[in-house]
Amino acid sequence: MPSSDIFISKTDLVTSSFEMQMAGRSTVSSFYALHAYLLQAGCQVAADRHGRTLLHQTALSGHLQMAQYLVMHQEMLSLDVSATDHDGRNALFYW
Repeated sequence: MPSSDIFISKTDLVTSSFEMQMAGRSTVSSFYALHAYLLQAGCQVAADRHGRTLLHQTALSGHLQMAQYLVMHQEMLSLDVSATDHDGRNALFYW
């Protein structure tokens, strides 16, 4: 490859795009932006060893903005918002 050519990997583009989105955000909105970005990019999140889904964990952590995002985009994310953990509790239990 000649030295005048520029190679930019897909990872570099994704990282640069994400860094631009994160510029000037608070910690809470950065948390939300990071998770929303990863989910939109197709990242799959498995339930934990207790059967708690991402929505369960979001509710448990009190991240209302993220919970709203998950519920609003449940079809796009293939998310079962009525899923229960191993104790039969849905995400509403954790609010």
